[in-house]
Amino acid sequence: MKKNARILSLIKLLSAYDEPVNSSVICDKLKIKSRTLREDLSQNKNFFAQNGIEIISRHRAGYAIRITDEDKYYTFMREMLEEETTNQCLIPEFPEERINYLIRLFLTADQYLKLEEIAENIFVSQSTLNNDLKEVRNRLKYFHLELDSKPYHGMKIKGDELHIRSCMAKYFFNTDTTDQQLMQQDIKDENQRKIREILYETLYENKLKLTDIGFQSLAVHISIALLRNSQPQEAETDAAGFKKLEKEKEYFIAKDLAHKLQKCFQVILPQVEIYYLTIHLLGKKTFDYGNRKNFVISEDLEILFDRIFSQLEKDYHIDFSTDFELYTLLALHFQPMINRLQYKLPIENPMLDQIKEKNIMAFNMAVSAGMAIEEHTGLHVNENELGYMALHLALAYERKEQSIHKKNIIIICASGAGSSQILLYKIRQRFHDYLDKIYVTSLYELEEIDQKEYDFILSTIAIPFATSIPVIQVQYFLTDKNFHQIDGALRKTTDSDMVDQYFRSELFFTDIEAKNRDDIIMQMCSRIRQELSLPENFEELIYQREEVSSTEFGNDVAFPHPIKPVSDQTFVATAIMPKLVKWDKQYVKYIFLLSVSKKEKTSLAQLYEVLIDLFCNSESMKLLDKNPAITTLKLLLEEIVSGNYAEKMSDDIFHS
Repeated sequence: MKKNARILSLIKLLSAYDEPVNSSVICDKLKIKSRTLREDLSQNKNFFAQNGIEIISRHRAGYAIRITDEDKYYTFMREMLEEETTNQCLIPEFPEERINYLIRLFLTADQYLKLEEIAENIFVSQSTLNNDLKEVRNRLKYFHLELDSKPYHGMKIKGDELHIRSCMAKYFFNTDTTDQQLMQQDIKDENQRKIREILYETLYENKLKLTDIGFQSLAVHISIALLRNSQPQEAETDAAGFKKLEKEKEYFIAKDLAHKLQKCFQVILPQVEIYYLTIHLLGKKTFDYGNRKNFVISEDLEILFDRIFSQLEKDYHIDFSTDFELYTLLALHFQPMINRLQYKLPIENPMLDQIKEKNIMAFNMAVSAGMAIEEHTGLHVNENELGYMALHLALAYERKEQSIHKKNIIIICASGAGSSQILLYKIRQRFHDYLDKIYVTSLYELEEIDQKEYDFILSTIAIPFATSIPVIQVQYFLTDKNFHQIDGALRKTTDSDMVDQYFRSELFFTDIEAKNRDDIIMQMCSRIRQELSLPENFEELIYQREEVSSTEFGNDVAFPHPIKPVSDQTFVATAIMPKLVKWDKQYVKYIFLLSVSKKEKTSLAQLYEVLIDLFCNSESMKLLDKNPAITTLKLLLEEIVSGNYAEKMSDDIFHS
């Protein structure tokens, strides 16, 4: 499957997006001109068609990929990935390819590499290479590695052997793919087959469970261990620090595994390899969640959980301290997580982007929990770990939402007692989990009722006088729209003034021009300060949050916010950029800067839910782009709050 690398990069780029991609974004990522892009699309129509692909152009939106033959397309994608893996050391053509190439080059180099020779070999200038090396250093930092420079000699990767192997696992074995791709990966190598058999046998005999991804990842690390064991390495100086591992059950499993590997592959694995295997087993093990009766946690972990739950209640006004299910699941999850953090063992989270986009509040709660963990243990929690914690917190919040107090409602139906009872039956049948007291009455009796005991009124007729609680007018034969209105009213917990309370005209900007993320944040904060009082370190706290994990959301949206509540009042400032601007890895046009008041006493769950609904609806964002005004934004938000939303989001992490 030979083809110009630029065309393959174009296909990969478009395949990564659910929405059309603007031509300026494509050209920027591929480092080509718009004319070149048009020529590529025109000249390669037959190639696309042969592989089950059609590239379609959408007016003012950009280009999108349409799969015309799934079998051909997935065969093509698999072959392309296999070819990339097989030819990882071919001369790279594009920036992303060069960065991956350079990382692999340094990982496999025994000696220092001179930059002049690297630049000459891959046909780039010294300045281009220096720019690429900035990103190389940034990516190596995730694995706790760095590039060591030596005058007149060049550069070489510096770091612990364990971290070098983790980096090799990602850049040579593609272990950062999604779990489905990972599980479907063909095992063609005979050694890999033997490794998997030995690993499975050892785990089974010792009654130790790993996740599927953990099993595959450990098999890859064993392959690397055998490879590195046959090559000269620097002497291990840290082995003595691993002595405490010998008290762990996993250490004896690692010894058993090492013995079987040595016998099968006729190699001698030094003691440090057994320590490495122990660390991987500690970091990848899973638990039998159905058998938790005898599960006991340490006093230190109890103290840590108290800090986490206190932090969450302080930041989000949600008390999880009585949620035994969350307490137990986090305890089971934390044991291998703390081991990974202690030994700086990276973990990939294939669901991370989806979790961040569909569960903003849960991920932000995980960030707060991560801060509490770092303060208590001194261990930094990376965004992949935060993503897994967010799943547990999202489920806990969903349980708490289901257990919130049921609503009391009044039903008014002008058609008589019989039709009122039918309407009552329909409402009870559909929403019984959310309703407590229901009072059926006539319009003329409504003014005599103490409405403070009720949450809202359902009426089949217009009410000609003012009421003290919200009114939802419905048809006698309830429509889908009516059901959605009622569902929204029952599920939402904040009042109908939320939009006016948090979204203000003076904090809506359409004239901000900036070239990058930091510039946008600085300008927005400067404009906000003209209206509101902000702490001096407000911008710094936003940057701290971005350092933990980028707040780019997808759908051209960014959602920056300080890492903790600091302002005097809660607000959302909105900026609509005149053109797309690169945030971190994605381009954005709509920026919603949220700040939560340090005095906030109510849960902001609905605010997060409403914003997610807005962000995920492409049609709504297009309306906002077409009519960039605070009135448009408020109208869209009010429709969501009232339940009149046309397209309820249905693809969150638990209901896809």
